[in-house]
Amino acid sequence: GCTDETACNYDLDANTDDGSCDYGTECWDGSFVCDETECPDQPTYTFDITYNTTSDIGGFQFGVTEGTIIGASGGDATDAGFTVSTSTTTVIGFSLTGATIPAGEGILINVEVEGSDSPCIDGVVISDSAGSALTVNVDCSSFEEFVVVEGCTDETACNYDLDANTDD
Repeated sequence: GCTDETACNYDLDANTDDGSCDYGTECWDGSFVCDETECPDQPTYTFDITYNTTSDIGGFQFGVTEGTIIGASGGDATDAGFTVSTSTTTVIGFSLTGATIPAGEGILINVEVEGSDSPCIDGVVISDSAGSALTVNVDCSSFEEFVVVEGCTDETACNYDLDANTDD
C-alpha cells in the first residue's frame, strides 16, 4: 500500500510502499488537494470596457488576452437593450431590435474574468448601425474610433496640418 503520510491514499496498515501513492490534484494556486472540489475558488476581476466613437455602435465582439471570461453586463450596452453573450473566450453584443449605442464616450460593458487581474481586450470588432466595421484603436480596456483626417502630414511643409493623420 501507500506508506507516505502526505498522500491522499495513505494506508496506516501498509508496511511496504507499493508505489500507489496518490497526491491529489494541483489547484490554480499551486496547492494540492485530494478532492478537486476542495480547490479554493479562483479570484475574479471585473473591469470596464470604455469607448469613444463618432459613430453609433450597432454591435461589438472581443476577447481577452488573459484569464477566462466569466460574464459581461452593465454599461451602455445594457442601457441600450443589447443582447450580450459570453463564452470563456469571447464577448458579443448586439441588438435584436436595431437599437444602437449613441456616438460619444462611456462604459460599453463590464467584464468579469477569472485567473487574471490584468486582462486586456483583443480581437476587437465594432460595427455601426448598418453592420459595417468601424476602424478602432485599442488601448488595453478601451477603444477609440479612428477617423481619417486628410491633410498634409509633412511637418516641414508650409501647409502642415497638425490634425491630419492621412496625407492627401
